[in-house]
Amino acid sequence: MMNEITGAILQVLLFTAIPFLVYLVSNKTSKNFMVSMGIKQPTLISIKYAVLLTIAYTIPLLICITINTSILEIVLSKDMVAGKIRQMGFSLNSVVSLFIIGTLNTALAEEIFFRGFIGKKLVGKLGYKTGNLLQAVIFGIVHLALVALATQNIIFLIISFIFPTLLGYFIMDLNEKYSDGSIVPGIITHGISNIIGYSFIGFVI
Repeated sequence: MMNEITGAILQVLLFTAIPFLVYLVSNKTSKNFMVSMGIKQPTLISIKYAVLLTIAYTIPLLICITINTSILEIVLSKDMVAGKIRQMGFSLNSVVSLFIIGTLNTALAEEIFFRGFIGKKLVGKLGYKTGNLLQAVIFGIVHLALVALATQNIIFLIISFIFPTLLGYFIMDLNEKYSDGSIVPGIITHGISNIIGYSFIGFVI
């Protein structure tokens, strides 16, 4: 468990440090850094939409994973997070590890870096539509590359690109259009989706 906690903290720090250094060099000050990254209070309506987006994203993804036995075998392998959780068995240790990985290690760190930093930079330089699409594609490519390290299953690779790309696009849309740029709704959507997915694959099926 300590390894997961340490890894999560280091990843959040790293994914925050890079934007911070860029901001510091560009602005010669750290003032308003948090706000510029969207680390601020979200709107109430954006929280509601975050929950709806979680449902709309997670259910189809789990269906795509579970109806294909070859993909399910890959997801249950020790190379995947859900597979590692499953191998640990249902216990306090596995549940805590699941929450740490699902929220801090992935959702918080990735939303800070991809939506708070890359997304906002691209939107500022290229305009909203192009910037949002490009950050989503980058997010999808990163996930595709990570999955490609574990499998060459073409269907799973396609899923690993399409779903994160769609999630990245709609999270940015949610943050910018309904939450005044706050990345909190995206963190909520990303985190809950991870927790549901890891829990279902790790403990239920």
